[in-house]
Amino acid sequence: MEAEKFLLSTEDFCADASVTEGEALSASALARGWKVYRLDARRMTDKKALLDHLAAELAFPAYFGGNWDAVMDCLTDFDGKSLVLVADCALLEKSDPALLADFRDVMDSAGRSLHEFRKGAAGLKTIFLR
Repeated sequence: MEAEKFLLSTEDFCADASVTEGEALSASALARGWKVYRLDARRMTDKKALLDHLAAELAFPAYFGGNWDAVMDCLTDFDGKSLVLVADCALLEKSDPALLADFRDVMDSAGRSLHEFRKGAAGLKTIFLR
């Protein structure tokens, strides 16, 4: 995966990558002034644990409602540009593939919504590391 191309893409908001590719994306994003957040799928044992981990690592406000709609609200309020790296996704895919699919859908939707709101400027990208 070419880091620059993904970060500048106006069509791709989520992608799968190797750990090596993820590190290259992270370095490229940091060099461009993006915020980089790291999540660990080993801490996402169920939906509540996933939402709690996401809220803690991305510093969601205290009023975060602990559901997918609240995730969308918080993510689409982000300022600047953010890259979210989710490590060890194979574990979540094996233990709860439906939860991973829901999480991917929410992150993709949030990236697209933020992109549309900002009239074409990239704002949120998520990489699921294998």
